[in-house]
Amino acid sequence: MSDITLDRLRKNFTEHHLIGSTLMVSFVCPLSGRIVHAAAPVRPASVTPRPAAARELRRTGKIGLQTQLKEIFVPVELPAGGPSSPAPRADAPEIEAAILEAFDAVSHQFSWSEQHGAYVDAALALELLTDFDRRLKQKPLTGEWDRHVAIRIMAEVGQADGKLKPGERDLLQSFVQADTQDLDAILAMPELTKPELERVSDDAPETILMLAYAIAMSDQDLSAREKQKLTHYAALLGIGSAKEAAMKLAAAEKLVESIIAGCLADGVFSDLDRASLLQVASGLGLGSDEIATIEKKYCRRRGLR
Repeated sequence: MSDITLDRLRKNFTEHHLIGSTLMVSFVCPLSGRIVHAAAPVRPASVTPRPAAARELRRTGKIGLQTQLKEIFVPVELPAGGPSSPAPRADAPEIEAAILEAFDAVSHQFSWSEQHGAYVDAALALELLTDFDRRLKQKPLTGEWDRHVAIRIMAEVGQADGKLKPGERDLLQSFVQADTQDLDAILAMPELTKPELERVSDDAPETILMLAYAIAMSDQDLSAREKQKLTHYAALLGIGSAKEAAMKLAAAEKLVESIIAGCLADGVFSDLDRASLLQVASGLGLGSDEIATIEKKYCRRRGLR
């Protein structure tokens, strides 16, 4: 988060309040007026962060995907009753850190504008978005059934090799709303049928498939059985091979961007990181030119360069 500062957010930051140890924050695009809500834990300023461990790109990519995709399935909502306590000073160290962390979680929805000296709605700079984020902007999963089907397909693909890996389970669990859903019940459901899939919204099939590919590739190991399951659902959703390939590519590019974002978060993107990323990207069908383009767009969107 080294590129995000409270000063940079002065035109975006609108309000914040504390609910227990969680800070609820609202950010606005000064051009469109669109408001995005986010949340982050408030940690005591005296707590010393753990020393940075060796970079593990697989974990870095998963964390980035989880942070962004969670809001699709478990959106942040302000409490109906209003703030539970008065808004703390934004410049208090622990509150400032929480504000920056909250914005980082939704920063993919904004792009830095030198002209306006603020982050603006990413929809106003679509050329800087990956195909993945562009599709989520233009064809989001707004229907409850669409989101349910997406989680069901993710769960089935995750179990394609016989058992859900612990990391995949944690990822799926973060997308489940504890008060209305149960992951074990979802995992035990039978395979989705064509009539069930026909109930999804007209714009949802490709978005659902793209999300499923992203989760399946998050451990950088798309098995033959997982690919077979994804192709099976692509056919049932009426998605041809060319469109399926495009959704797979969009997911791969997003995973690479998530890794780049994680590497740049501490301001250090070493030669070893780049070499490891190239190896990961190659396995996803991407080369050095694609990596460079993704990094350039990401940095422009964040106002890094």
